[in-house]
Amino acid sequence: IVFVLIFAMGLSIAGTGGVGAATLSSPANLNNPVTAMARAIPNVGSFLALIVAFTGFSLCYVSTNTGVIGVSRVVFSMGRFRLLPRWFYKVHKTFRTPVRAILIFGIIGAVLAIPGDLPLVANLYNFGALLSYIMVNLSLIVLRNTDRDTYRA
Repeated sequence: IVFVLIFAMGLSIAGTGGVGAATLSSPANLNNPVTAMARAIPNVGSFLALIVAFTGFSLCYVSTNTGVIGVSRVVFSMGRFRLLPRWFYKVHKTFRTPVRAILIFGIIGAVLAIPGDLPLVANLYNFGALLSYIMVNLSLIVLRNTDRDTYRA
């Protein structure tokens, strides 16, 4: 947490000190201030702007992949315990992955992405992640109070 705080403060100080608040708050740079800061570095700015764009794309790709893999494992497990239809409890013979859950939620993700409504997709993803964290934490509280004999590391 300390490293993230120092990094965020350093980026803010470098941005406002090196580029200036007026440049960062201009309409052209409002949605991509890090790219504007990278572009402002002499001699290598345009190259760094490409690196920033590629890094952003990579992070989005990894985040999406993590979401699809995570939800497929949860749905697979819920199928195993019959909280969802047992149909989801199917493992691919060669790859040993929950193939049906991956296909279903991969298709759902692709259908949501096709129209290009990124704010809708981001809001759905954020809502789902928040809801899952809330459910996990509430489950932990309930289990701590109802199953006191369970081993706790």
